[in-house]
Amino acid sequence: MRHAGFVGVVVLGVLLGGPAWAKDEASPGDRDAAAPAAPAEKPLRPSGVDPAKAADIRRLLALTGSANVGKQVALQLMAQLREVAPEVPEAFWQEFAEGVDVGELVELVIPVYDRNFTHEDIRELIRFYESPIGRKVSATLPAVARESMEAGQAWGREIAVRAMRRAHERRLTDKSI
Repeated sequence: MRHAGFVGVVVLGVLLGGPAWAKDEASPGDRDAAAPAAPAEKPLRPSGVDPAKAADIRRLLALTGSANVGKQVALQLMAQLREVAPEVPEAFWQEFAEGVDVGELVELVIPVYDRNFTHEDIRELIRFYESPIGRKVSATLPAVARESMEAGQAWGREIAVRAMRRAHERRLTDKSI
């Protein structure tokens, strides 16, 4: 299980542009020859999205706090991965945390909102989130989500305990197992 977690961290590191911890004392030429070429950085822009609609999507995401929630999720994932892969150097985790840029996330999800909502839908959502109940939803939803996740985890643990108990009871009654 630990090995699988480490592999997941390595894959995540590669997907994020290569292992950040692969810094050694070799000369720059040696490092460049040994390390895979980093992907060329290109600015994240929602290509093909009407600029006015993209601006409204940014406004909606700001009103809902979605980008900050995305950052929190990324940092929580990082914390979980750290537990599974304690052998990964601290430098990687620092680089990972510093690399979490909510602006990039916003630019990545603009095309998703563009594909799934009309511009009028986005305007309606903005009106909602600017209303008193919309502001309450934005302020309250993180706590609701956290408490719901905790309830779901407790429920999952209870299901696992019941399943283990039933499997144990079956083993006791079925001598062929």
